[in-house]
Amino acid sequence: MQTVHPLREMLHHEVHARPYERLHAPLLLSHVALVGNAGSAERDHLAALLQSRQLPVPAEGASHFSADIGGLRLRWEKHGEFHTCTAWKRPAGVPESFAPLPIDDLPADWRAGLPGEWLVGMHVLVKPAITPRDEVPPLVRSMLNEDSPRSAPA
Repeated sequence: MQTVHPLREMLHHEVHARPYERLHAPLLLSHVALVGNAGSAERDHLAALLQSRQLPVPAEGASHFSADIGGLRLRWEKHGEFHTCTAWKRPAGVPESFAPLPIDDLPADWRAGLPGEWLVGMHVLVKPAITPRDEVPPLVRSMLNEDSPRSAPA
């Protein structure tokens, strides 16, 4: 049996402190996380982008913010030691590749000026499900542990 991490409860509350957004397939998503507690620099950097597009800015002291920016949804979250930016868009059809990346819809100088040190960066392509909802897709089934209740044949 694994032991419970001493900060588990605190981290659980931190993760759930911000409301989730509903995402629907198909979509393309880019996500970055940067380390460094730069005070209000992260919020100010986001505010500069939004002001350049005559959009509302996050309130002073805000820890999360979402906005539609011309066909792109942008979500920013400030945590204690890091902050994240997630951008996604819904393509006209089902995408077969990551191109064009949602993050490329943000100005290059704004992306380059994101405060902090790069920790995580990823792109996600979400396609509609091809497996019925009550079935576990073969790829997922192959990754489940043998003792998982969903890994046993039905």
